[in-house]
Formats: sequence, structure tokens, C-alpha cells
Amino acid sequence: MARAGAARVHGVDSGAASVAWATAHYASRNGDGPVTVARGDFARMSTDELLATAPTPLPGRLVVTSNPPYVPLIPEADALRRSISGGTDGLKWAPAIIGHGRALGSDLGLTIGSYSTPRTAVRLLEDAGYRVHAVTLCPLPLGDFTLSHMERVLALEEAGEAVLWRAGREVPAYFIVGLASRWVGDGTDIDAPAGRLTGDGLLELLRTAARSRTPRLETLDGPRPDGWTGPLRVLDLPPATVRHHW
Repeated sequence: MARAGAARVHGVDSGAASVAWATAHYASRNGDGPVTVARGDFARMSTDELLATAPTPLPGRLVVTSNPPYVPLIPEADALRRSISGGTDGLKWAPAIIGHGRALGSDLGLTIGSYSTPRTAVRLLEDAGYRVHAVTLCPLPLGDFTLSHMERVLALEEAGEAVLWRAGREVPAYFIVGLASRWVGDGTDIDAPAGRLTGDGLLELLRTAARSRTPRLETLDGPRPDGWTGPLRVLDLPPATVRHHW
């Protein structure tokens, strides 16, 4: 985000190891540079407490963004791997993230999985005064732990609330879904159906992507659902062994 031009980037994470890693790799050493990291639990903190973790005041115009754990797991599996668990619907952390964005009246970037009840994610955003502006899709194979604990994922898929990518694949994959949302507050714009990406529209978009047989998702070249014309990006990650953040 700093490389893309953000004046300040401040990250908050509840894990001491994560904060130490991020500080060593990205944070400004003296605390007054463009990137800072602090330890804190955003799900328990008020928005004022969250802002207070920054070593110096943040600019007035803010964007809230988060890539929280989002794998739907039954409670037994959740207890084994809390670092990836998003609760039974994959959205356990979304209300707190969206709540901070709403409290600040800021735009919001939220990352979910295509199995993390996408329709519900859009509803949560809209109920809070947001409208999805842009979508980023990133195909990724399911991890070993998720493959071994597929109960909730398969149940959501069977109920039509999750999308897995199976076409031409030996191991199922999913899509990391980035939802860039604009704050429209309590205005009437969010109720206008024309050109708005609805929850049903996002699910149809994901089902269309899942019909592709290549990571380039050539199936998305056709008409968009619900007449939505917002930016749509596809990111094809390199193997995990060469991702610089691994």
C-alpha cells in the first residue's frame, strides 16, 4: 500500500509473532516513517483505541483494509487452527472490520474466500452503508488443513452459499476475493439496483470464474452479472515457495 502511494500505513495484529515479523520486514525502524505496526485485537478494541495504537496521528482521510482469517470451520477444527478460522460461515471477523470502517466513514477493503458466504459478506457491507466498487479474484489451491476439515465448506457449497473451483483440477481450489467498497453512508445510492454488485451477483461471478479451466479465468470475458460495470481484476499468484512474503 505504501508503494502504491499511501502516505501512511499502520497495521494492527493480535499475534506477537506476526507483529515481530512485519516490523522486521516492513515497518519504519524509528516509528515515524510511512509504515508502522502495533499489537492489538481489533475485534475487542473501540475505533478510538485502534487509532491510538499508531505512534503518531494518522491522516484525516483513511481507508480501512483487512485480510482476516476466513476459512469456514466447525468448532472442533477452529480450536486446532485459529490462525485461519473464520468461524462457521467464514465471516467471524467481518462485523468488527466493517464496524471500524463505518465508525470512521472511510472506504473499506475486505478480503474473504469464495467459500466464506459471499452473499452474506455483501449484505453486511450494504447494511453498514457500503457499496462494492471493485473485485479482485485470486485462485488458490485449498490447503492441507482445509482439505482435511471440509465439513463446513462442503455444507455451504451444497447450500449454494460457497463456490469451489473444480473444473479441470485434481485438487479443488477457491478464490481469494478482494472487495473494495466505497462508503456511501445512509444515502439512497446504495438502494439503487442498476449497476450495483449484489450478493447474488457476486456468487454468479464466482460461479462463472469456477467454470474456467485456466488461472486466467477467460470465462469472465463475457457480460457481468446484474449489469455491474466496476473494475474486475484477476491475480495469479506464483507458487508459495517463491512468494516473497512467505
